[in-house]
Amino acid sequence: VSQSRYGLVWGEVKKSILKNPLDDYFGVSVHDMSEGHKDRHPIKEPGELGKSFSDFDIAANYYSGCYRDTNWLLYSLSAFAVFAAVAGGISLGGEAHSWLWSLAECVSILGMVSLVWLAKTRRFHQNWLTNRFCAEVIRYARVGLPFLLVPYGLKQVINLSSSRDSAIPEMVRVHRLLIDSGLPHPSKEKTYVPLNHFDELVEYAIYILSDQMNFHKKTSHRNHHMAHRMHQISYYCFFLTVFAILGHFIIHTDNWLIFTAALPALAGAIHGLVTQNEYERVAQISAMAYERLHAAKSTIEDLAIWRELDGYTRFTKLQLLMSDAVDVMSGSARSWQEIIQARGTTLPA
Repeated sequence: VSQSRYGLVWGEVKKSILKNPLDDYFGVSVHDMSEGHKDRHPIKEPGELGKSFSDFDIAANYYSGCYRDTNWLLYSLSAFAVFAAVAGGISLGGEAHSWLWSLAECVSILGMVSLVWLAKTRRFHQNWLTNRFCAEVIRYARVGLPFLLVPYGLKQVINLSSSRDSAIPEMVRVHRLLIDSGLPHPSKEKTYVPLNHFDELVEYAIYILSDQMNFHKKTSHRNHHMAHRMHQISYYCFFLTVFAILGHFIIHTDNWLIFTAALPALAGAIHGLVTQNEYERVAQISAMAYERLHAAKSTIEDLAIWRELDGYTRFTKLQLLMSDAVDVMSGSARSWQEIIQARGTTLPA
């Protein structure tokens, strides 16, 4: 997927109109076990779990791209509309071209209204959150299955499916899917006895935790970097505006209005993007999740804690450690969703 340095995927708006969201389209996600580790999986995982996770993950990545790119375009058009209005007011480029600036301003405003209408009609925000919620529930159900764990998100799905929200087909599908998957099955034996797979479970736990740690480390770094760079651009806009105001006292020309009006509009648009996408808070959530997962992984890797324990106690301790880790993973996803829940697409102020 071609992606700019600042996270803008220009093809998403076009795809939102022309492409089926359940086609093969992958964005940023945590991958399944690599080929070299699949044969060491403690259980024979139900194939429908992986397929359904992939479906929801593809749809969530698709709609998140549409939602974020719509916001980028909205705030970019809002800043350009101010620039066009000022350029037309001072006849930038000559009187003969003033009508072009008026047309550009009208097109920008029409574009913003059309994008908001498209986002509301295609439900980019709602579809993104719904599909991401379902994908994360299945993800952590898959992670916890070998450890006989029931993630908190699974309880949410059960409650939602049996309440007034039962009409939401995605929730009902996840509920039915997890019931049908049943108890875990080993690859060879008839009955799954976790005590007999302790070494495999430890290796599997370390693999999963390492993978999630890498994901949260990259997410935290990417969002911190994004927020830092965008704040830098806002500061540059501020200093250039001050410079333009001072320059107006030396060189009396209306051209300074381009800087004193358009640059604050650009800074406001950047601030709106940072606020809308919550880069800093999402980065902090991932940073905290990384630290807690690192602590769990270090404990599991400490062989000394397992040596003097009997088989049942060892598995119980490992189960508790992974239960805490799964709660951290699913908790970070819940925290992120709670932050972004009210950030629907609206016209920039």
